[in-house]
Amino acid sequence: MRKIKLLLLLIVFILFNSYVIQKGIYINNSIKENKYSKKLNKEIMLKKKVSSGIKDNVLLDSSIAITDNLINDVNIDIEKKEKEKDKLDEKLLAMKKQPIINDYKTAYLTFDDGPSWLTPEILDILKKHNAHATFFVVNAVDNYKDVLNRMVNEGHTIGLHSATHKYDYIYSSEQAYFDDLNRIKDSVKRLTGYNSTLIRFPGGSSNTVSAKYNKGIMSRLTKEVQVRGFYYHDWNVDSGDAAGANADRMISNIERVPSDKKYVNVLMHDAGSKRQTVLALDRIITYYEQNGYHLEALKESSPCVRHAVNN
Repeated sequence: MRKIKLLLLLIVFILFNSYVIQKGIYINNSIKENKYSKKLNKEIMLKKKVSSGIKDNVLLDSSIAITDNLINDVNIDIEKKEKEKDKLDEKLLAMKKQPIINDYKTAYLTFDDGPSWLTPEILDILKKHNAHATFFVVNAVDNYKDVLNRMVNEGHTIGLHSATHKYDYIYSSEQAYFDDLNRIKDSVKRLTGYNSTLIRFPGGSSNTVSAKYNKGIMSRLTKEVQVRGFYYHDWNVDSGDAAGANADRMISNIERVPSDKKYVNVLMHDAGSKRQTVLALDRIITYYEQNGYHLEALKESSPCVRHAVNN
């Protein structure tokens, strides 16, 4: 009986130790697994963060890429539109500069160096004949605001001649020339609101006096004025009033030019000393009318009579 009890105790002891050992192993494994699980969780969380960051970066990069593409598309479109506009502007400028060829003979009467006290008489004579003319003015314009506005209102053209008419200054440099030109241009605009783009060089584009002050300046100016949007006009009929011709001589000079010439640009002056021009004007207009000419004012689209440049 005692042996049986001892045996039972031994069995219980063995079973208990086995249980304890198994339990210990289980606990130890649980601890290890828990540690691994935590480590794994950390790795998963880190991967999720990295993944999220990657996604965010991808989205950000995608957004940036899309924005960059949109900007590039807009820039390309702008460049395309600008090129189209430049081509259109060039085409319009070419069309603008292309003279309109009339089917009829045209006489362009032009007057330099005014206005003066004589200019209203010239305007009266022109009005009587329903004729129009072009006045290349100098800086005495400030004293003749009413006369200038009458020119505009009666359908004449105001051209630009010079603010100073001093050759030694005007032709000393390109800068000096344009300073002078813009001064008279601004005066005309201020007094009349008229934006003039027609010009006549003092002495004409063929003058040689400019060579005394700047070699080659006329060759440069005749190109540069056109680049800046101006239209320069010389003449192919010289009345001779600048040299002091009287009214009869002026008529003779004008009649010397063949009357079958399609376009005539007549040089005259309305400075205060040119009384003979006023006396000759009625007969000059009548001469052209009798020979079938229309007397018109110059416009941007008018044919440009130009001399050969000598400097």
